[in-house]
Amino acid sequence: MMNLHLTHAFRRKTAFLLKILWRRLRPGRVLPNVGTSQGLGAVYVINLDRQPMRWQHMLRETKRQRVTGRRTLAEFCHRLPAIDGRLLRAAEVSPAQLVPQYALRTQYYVDPDPRLLPALRAGDPFISMSAPEVAVALSHVAAWQRLLAEGHAYALVLEDDVFFERDFSRLLPRLWQELPADEHGAPSFDFLYLSYREVDRGAETVAFSPHLMRPVRGLWWFSGYVISRAGAEQLLARLPICGPVDLWINLHFSSLRVYASVPSLIFQRNDLPSDNVYSILPYLSQLGIQADQTHAELQQRKGRGPVFVLTGSPVDLNWLAAALGVLGYRCCVDDGTQFTPDVHRQLAAREPLLFDAYLGIASLGEQQELLAQLYPAAVFISMAPLAASSARPAAHHSTLRRALGRLPGRAAHHGQQGKHLLLPTEEKSWQALCCFLKCEVPAFELPQRANMPNVEPYAIRPMQQQLVGLRRTTYPEHDVTPWIIPLERLAAHGIESMAAVGRRVGEFTPLFHDDFASFHANRWRLLQDSFPSNLAAFTPDNFHSGEPEGCRLTLCKQRMGTRQYTSASLVSQASYLYGRFEVRLKAVRLSGVITAFFLHRNDPWQELDMEFLGQDTSQVLLNVYFNPGSQAGGWNYGNRGTPVLVELGFDASAAFHTYAIEWEPHEIRWFADGQLLHVRPIWAPTPVPALPMQFFINLWPSRSEELAGPFYEAQLPAEAQIEEVSIAAWSLSMSD
Repeated sequence: MMNLHLTHAFRRKTAFLLKILWRRLRPGRVLPNVGTSQGLGAVYVINLDRQPMRWQHMLRETKRQRVTGRRTLAEFCHRLPAIDGRLLRAAEVSPAQLVPQYALRTQYYVDPDPRLLPALRAGDPFISMSAPEVAVALSHVAAWQRLLAEGHAYALVLEDDVFFERDFSRLLPRLWQELPADEHGAPSFDFLYLSYREVDRGAETVAFSPHLMRPVRGLWWFSGYVISRAGAEQLLARLPICGPVDLWINLHFSSLRVYASVPSLIFQRNDLPSDNVYSILPYLSQLGIQADQTHAELQQRKGRGPVFVLTGSPVDLNWLAAALGVLGYRCCVDDGTQFTPDVHRQLAAREPLLFDAYLGIASLGEQQELLAQLYPAAVFISMAPLAASSARPAAHHSTLRRALGRLPGRAAHHGQQGKHLLLPTEEKSWQALCCFLKCEVPAFELPQRANMPNVEPYAIRPMQQQLVGLRRTTYPEHDVTPWIIPLERLAAHGIESMAAVGRRVGEFTPLFHDDFASFHANRWRLLQDSFPSNLAAFTPDNFHSGEPEGCRLTLCKQRMGTRQYTSASLVSQASYLYGRFEVRLKAVRLSGVITAFFLHRNDPWQELDMEFLGQDTSQVLLNVYFNPGSQAGGWNYGNRGTPVLVELGFDASAAFHTYAIEWEPHEIRWFADGQLLHVRPIWAPTPVPALPMQFFINLWPSRSEELAGPFYEAQLPAEAQIEEVSIAAWSLSMSD
């Protein structure tokens, strides 16, 4: 459900403490309509097995609500084990109960943000629900089924992160009296909201009584409500749920007897961490909506810091950096040549450090006393028992043990609080790390170590170097997330944002070379889709192979669905983790049109681009999108990425030229005709993407005049020509 935390965590906690104090100043009243034939028969609390403390919190919270006969609401509470999104598998979800997709038009119906209109006019795209959203919806379905199974006339359904407002016990009896009654005098309704938040714009409600309203549309939250037996039957008859459950029920307000208290009587606490992952946010971000709110939410995921990781194998250090990155930490993982001298200089000069977490910095283990003095809030992590690590000499471990012995605060084991955490090498859960750092546990699996490259050999391997040519380079506006360091901050810390030298440390082994004399279905797939900023629909009919000069991608005026134009997009069947990707092509020179080849993945969104903007094909747009996580991590934030415009010195539309992207764990390099155009080292201004991606080539007209210029259809059709493609795998061989 849409419960975004848009303010600082300290402010949220302070506001919640004020609510508690305010409630204590006004003692609650006795609830007369509980445990009777015409009152609440049960309270169902939806609670995850891995969050027992929240169940205890709810018992304490309901004990504050007194019931006739000197009883409390807690005596009517039943724990309903929530379905855990982390453990849920798609095959376990019955299509009769839930369809894990919903239309953007549904989102607009409930929350009519006018900024969605361009995307809606272009089509009606579908959005896939996140695993936590699916789990929440199915947990509520289980509550409705349990009500029917136990035969109660009415039940109060609560999520385990709620707080009763001070007027709850005073107003609930009044609501019960104001509700319509049947022939026996019992309240006659299907669903009664006690906890809700109206959408920012477009909420429609109708006044019903002094303390009740009838919602038409526009209510978020599903954390506290009363449902009748008839209402449970009605909702179950309307399955499957399509979309987040609080979104879906808005579609049924007109056919159900739905009421809402005035005001909301149950508060969905925003001072507690949330396990939910909102599927709509990545799509809104692509449209440029809620970027500031997204940034605010992500920044709050970070816990204690700065973090200094003192020891561990290179693979473990890179894995831990990936985990800390998901938590919002900017992580410096060094190979001994790039950041170590700068960090030592800053420490010696008592200057502020740039990153939130430091891993693998040479001799950092001997400087804990200085670090603790400069950063009183600093915390320290060691991977595995110190004696077990073979990555450092014995003298290092001896010095490290002595330094840890002088470190203030007690040690932490498996998440206990302290200044130092001994994290076992085989510890693969979030619990110890997040408990130690005092931050929320993400709702998806920990990044797997198998995906983390061993970068330690970079410091000792001879490097092949190549100078970047002198070219005019400009930096357009880019996004700001916890995983981007603004270029001005890099410069202030003496770090060059644009490297003058590329340093190849690995080897590239050819996988295949394709001249498209025929189409190889084992290598390529032709797309039949589109995306929000694309004015055209991709279709296989617009791809032509077997040409004298390779293949052609054609953009033409042709209606297909909601699009007025069609074009072509080619994607590799395989995914690649690092490598060299070379294309010989002739770009389209037409304002508003983009010829591109790039590597891309979703969940999390990572991307490496080389795009030719049709209004000026004498330059090329190079772009990197980075979001942390493991496979299917779900972090898809960022609208513009971190782009750079580089002058080519020639017109890419006038003749064929050979372009290439070289992707290694420590940097990305872009080439034109063998000349190095640009180098993106790690953290300049993002980490280097480190998950497998597919390779794409496409031609498309952009909605963004800011990006590609105005689009003029009179010059169609337009064709991009691809003569050949070569892809090579990357490896770090130490044979040299």
